Amino acid sequence: MPLKTTSTRLFCMPIYFISTDRSDMADSWHITGKREVRSRVFKMKLLILTIVLQAAWVHTNDPPVPGGYISVPVDRDDVQEMARFAEPHLQSEIAHHGYFLLETVDKAETQVVAGTNYRLTLTLAKLLWPMKASVECNVIVFDQSWTNTRRVTSKSCGPIQFRAI
Repeated sequence: MPLKTTSTRLFCMPIYFISTDRSDMADSWHITGKREVRSRVFKMKLLILTIVLQAAWVHTNDPPVPGGYISVPVDRDDVQEMARFAEPHLQSEIAHHGYFLLETVDKAETQVVAGTNYRLTLTLAKLLWPMKASVECNVIVFDQSWTNTRRVTSKSCGPIQFRAI
């Protein structure tokens, strides 16, 4: 028995509505009425909207990529240790005389490799009365605890910012 199409279209595709009516066995597949058509169109649109929203939600909450960087809390002990280790290595990147001290760890990410890479964003500061100079630096520290290997593999600092205190 052939299916009947309606003139109602959803996203430029014909929708087939099927129902059985035992009173007319010769033509038992038919649309039962405008109210049912509207109801089914609404349900189809709701279903499509639900699928799209679920896909968008899943996309925004993707799990971390294996082997990629993942965010970690900046107050973790190992992150603070790596930041203190990187502090003297960053002095050569700062275009100013004198020593800048570690003020804050702004962002921390780790990557598991043959050890751990720590990608950190740090703020270093120096008190220059009556001003305070600060600079934001990005650094990657590689740590392999079982071989006692630790080194800075990448480092860069932005311009010095001066603020009155």
